[in-house]
Amino acid sequence: DNILLYIRDIANPSADDPYFTTFRHKDWFLGSSWASGIFSAENSPHGRDQESSSEAVAAYEGVALYGQAMMEAFRENDDTGFEVAQNIRNVGSLLTATEVSATNRYWHVW
Repeated sequence: DNILLYIRDIANPSADDPYFTTFRHKDWFLGSSWASGIFSAENSPHGRDQESSSEAVAAYEGVALYGQAMMEAFRENDDTGFEVAQNIRNVGSLLTATEVSATNRYWHVW
C-alpha cells in the first residue's frame, strides 16, 4: 500500500481519486513530463521545467515493473489484485513509451 502512494502521486490514472490528481507531471500534448507539474509558475516563466528526462523514464519504468511483479504475485490467487496490477503495468508502460518518444524528439540532438 505504501508503494501505491508513490505510484498514485506520479502516475494516477483515476479521476475519482480524492487525494492525487491524474498524471500531474504529464503533458500529453508534448509527451514529456515536467518536474514541477504542468501548472507550476514558481520555476520558469511558462510554469514548466524539465530537470531530467532519464529520471522520468526510470520512474515510469519502475511503475511498469512494479505492476508486472504484482501481476506475477496475484496471478493464481486474487483476480481483483491481478487486474489492478495489470492496470498499473499498462499505465507504467504507456508513460514510459511516451516519455522516451518525447525525449528522443525534443531533448536529444542527433
